[in-house]
Amino acid sequence: MTAIRFTTLVNPSRDFAGARGAAWSAVFLVAGLANSPLVVATPGDAANFSATSVTVNESAGTVNLTVLRQGVGGGIASVDYSTSNFTAMAPGDYTTTAGTLSWGDGDLTPRTITVPIIDDAIHEGDESFYVALSNPQGLALGILPSEAVVITDNDAAPPAAAVTAPTLGGIASVLLAALLALTARASNRGPSRRS
Repeated sequence: MTAIRFTTLVNPSRDFAGARGAAWSAVFLVAGLANSPLVVATPGDAANFSATSVTVNESAGTVNLTVLRQGVGGGIASVDYSTSNFTAMAPGDYTTTAGTLSWGDGDLTPRTITVPIIDDAIHEGDESFYVALSNPQGLALGILPSEAVVITDNDAAPPAAAVTAPTLGGIASVLLAALLALTARASNRGPSRRS
């Protein structure tokens, strides 16, 4: 659901032309009585991540995600954020992180979320976790309310196990030699003759 903020324009031709029209995705004019000001309904601000995913090397130490307040910056606003496991698991791959981002009236400055990344010595392949926005106050959640973080593994794969041919030990070698000797002796006699 998109939040709607109503703005009263005393002089519609001046106020509307000077407003941040490019940031307004829709404008509805509601005319009042003659000689009364126009009321413009504008979609409220929205909190979005700046990207759908980010990739970070396991040895980087941290990853930074950017959250944007998009709209006209009307009023104070805040949004909560938190991490959640997917194939990467806290606390072994990253540190669970949660908090609140806040903006003052008119503030459209992007905010940064920093999540610590754990560099382990285990070959695991690439793994990922999510950071999600929730509990918006004074704005709505936008079309990018979560961002995936892909951790690129920096650990070498373990070497392949060497395959060795089985060897015959002590008694087995003696038995094999005896069997081969008997076979050779039997074949030197030739075919047996029975009368």
